[in-house]
Amino acid sequence: MPPAHNMMIYDPFDGWRFHDLASRSYGGPGIQLIELERERDLYDQYSMQYRSDGLLITGRAYLPREAGTHPVVIVNHGYLSPEVYETGMDTWRLAIPLAEAGYIVLTPDFRNYAGSDQGPNPFRLGYAIDVMNLIEQLDSLPQASSNQVGVIGHSMGGEVSMWPMILSDEVDAVVLYASMSANAAQNWAHRMEQYPIQRDAMRALVIAYGTPDENPEGWASVSPDSYLEEVSMPVMLHHGLLDNIVPSIWSRQLHESLAGVGVDSTLWEYPGGSHSLYGRDLDLMIERTLAFFA
Repeated sequence: MPPAHNMMIYDPFDGWRFHDLASRSYGGPGIQLIELERERDLYDQYSMQYRSDGLLITGRAYLPREAGTHPVVIVNHGYLSPEVYETGMDTWRLAIPLAEAGYIVLTPDFRNYAGSDQGPNPFRLGYAIDVMNLIEQLDSLPQASSNQVGVIGHSMGGEVSMWPMILSDEVDAVVLYASMSANAAQNWAHRMEQYPIQRDAMRALVIAYGTPDENPEGWASVSPDSYLEEVSMPVMLHHGLLDNIVPSIWSRQLHESLAGVGVDSTLWEYPGGSHSLYGRDLDLMIERTLAFFA
């Protein structure tokens, strides 16, 4: 047996820390439009697919019918059980008004969802990598103005959207809608307590990575709130104050933290709004989001 000082210490967080994610390369062979699913007056809706670290990722693309190039918005969906999820769930209410306003809208399914390949996803970082790889393939769409990019995510999709928020030089604006926390440990505790369907996955996570109490440095290294000084674009947050799925205080705390490091951050709270906004609240959120992206 070699001397103890020569033994390598295994670190399960290697490859997933912020600095690992920031130093790796992203991209792929390009976005493929597979099938025209629907034609509307202002846009066409397609199924799409692309590669992310060799994995096939499916999704949907909305392309404006007006000639010329168009800015792009990526819409990241919230949590639904992969067994019930279908492409477009939790994204179409945002995607359609954005497409009608002249944006190319891409809604990735992420790995392990719909027709996508299975792949590793600790701390939902696999999903974030899928988004980063999508961003770096936007120039494969001739209609896309790949230097005009926005990202919006709902709930889990907000959590995923925080990674391009801190990692990407290509994203110009980020919208977080009823987002999960920017703190990985807080999300783990919340999912363990509130979501019985996710508890087996949460137990498996701490078997592999230790609990936040056992390895606070490791968990901090995969938490966006450890790197808010890296954010270079304006951020807008929306949250209903009657949200019983994700605490609205998380959006207020993140807004205050972003503002505290000099980020241009705007928070909109909806007193009668739940986890998903409807009616006038939804209309107002979309109106504010369109003005923000414009």
